[in-house]
Amino acid sequence: MTFHEILTISLSVGALIAGIAALVVVLQAVLRNACRPALAAVCAEPRVIALIGDDIKASSWVFGSINIGLFGGTARLSFSVQGTRGRAKVRTRVVLPFLRWRWETRFLVVTIDGMAPLVLVDGPSWLIGWK
Repeated sequence: MTFHEILTISLSVGALIAGIAALVVVLQAVLRNACRPALAAVCAEPRVIALIGDDIKASSWVFGSINIGLFGGTARLSFSVQGTRGRAKVRTRVVLPFLRWRWETRFLVVTIDGMAPLVLVDGPSWLIGWK
């Protein structure tokens, strides 16, 4: 292999890695935007504050699926939160209604280790899909 071929392959691999990293950053930004209403509800819930403390912060990573189309969208998300006294896992289902373009929480459950899940928002079962 010549130097030119090695350089071309290295640049191609570098561009591929940079493209994948950019895609991950963009997807995480979209997922974090979708989980904002759920995080706000968790931070304002007195039961959660009593159990894990105040100053609740979300983890850096949001997991789940999102589907956005011409007439709105839906997302099923999971992320962790941490307060001054403990941690919890949050599962939520949010929808993006047509022409409103603000995510709305339809289902929200907070699970703290060793405790029964706290259901904060419970939408219709046909909308949730994974209770």
